[in-house]
Amino acid sequence: GKKEIYGGKGNEIMVSYDNGATWEKYAEVPPAEEWRSQRNLQAHGTEGIEIWDMEYDGVNNIMYYVAGDYFTGRALYKVENGVTTQITDNMVYDPEDLLYPHNFQLVTLDPRYPNVIYVGGYAGATSNPIGVQRSCDGGKTFQVLTTINTDLSIVKTGPSGGNNPYEMLVHPVTGELWVLQQNAGWAKFPPPYDNN
Repeated sequence: GKKEIYGGKGNEIMVSYDNGATWEKYAEVPPAEEWRSQRNLQAHGTEGIEIWDMEYDGVNNIMYYVAGDYFTGRALYKVENGVTTQITDNMVYDPEDLLYPHNFQLVTLDPRYPNVIYVGGYAGATSNPIGVQRSCDGGKTFQVLTTINTDLSIVKTGPSGGNNPYEMLVHPVTGELWVLQQNAGWAKFPPPYDNN
């Protein structure tokens, strides 16, 4: 059967309902001025806005995507029933970083429990104290899993993980989050539910 195919094109998300033969606009990134009203103080105008990553929840028919400028992701959006809502302010921010309090480029979902959303990313050459965040309620609230700053994280002990994510994958059977870290190999986080 035919399935939808989604793809990013500049500041738009496109969808095809005929296996890629034709495409139409599904959603468009709102103007960068919206980001200035959030905690991100460094929106760089409207040029260079792009989709960094997207993930589709096929169970609840919701698209989540990260939009940003040339440097990093600036905003996390949710598209449900044709309505685009910014949910960036539901995320934890780094109070020490006044220029870039949100550093993220990635979004992924648990395929069996798509209300479990992971957002993360790198912060240049330094470790990102909010490198991995998880929401268990479809983006209404987030918690930090990275252990660099235990004041910000719900993980208080154990090996350091999720410092500078370059890729995040949820295992489709176990629900574990696997994070490829810059210069630090892989980190693995258990799911927020009992898997037995």
